[in-house]
Amino acid sequence: MIEESQKRSTASQRFWDAFKACVEDNRVRPDRALFYVKWGQAFVNFLPGKRLHDRSRQDIEAFIADLGKRPGIEDWQVRQAEHALKILYETFLSDYSPDGMIKPAPDTEKRKQASSITPEAGAFRDRVVPGEVERLFPPWLMQ
Repeated sequence: MIEESQKRSTASQRFWDAFKACVEDNRVRPDRALFYVKWGQAFVNFLPGKRLHDRSRQDIEAFIADLGKRPGIEDWQVRQAEHALKILYETFLSDYSPDGMIKPAPDTEKRKQASSITPEAGAFRDRVVPGEVERLFPPWLMQ
């Protein structure tokens, strides 16, 4: 019984550590990333017994509305919690797997095709994925 509880605790810690890393990859300063984890954990506690994957937009909206009514919670904190849940659902949970492996994005094939287009074909990339440069070139950025 205790061993099973420890395994769940360890898995939970790995999950939140991975989420914190994802938050930082999404251009949130490391000193603020822990607050994003706390908002994610607060959302988990808001509906105990309902898995994150099983929650709906209405659950998120109910959490944000409840958060806005709590004494001592400022508007900027509500916006921060919304941003945390956006990263949690749109970025992190779409790539997370419990064994630590990153699942390929469903549009990987589309990206491969797009990257094979040459400049001579008249195509160019007109947007940057947040955190992409930091992930691709960390040694040069550190210098």
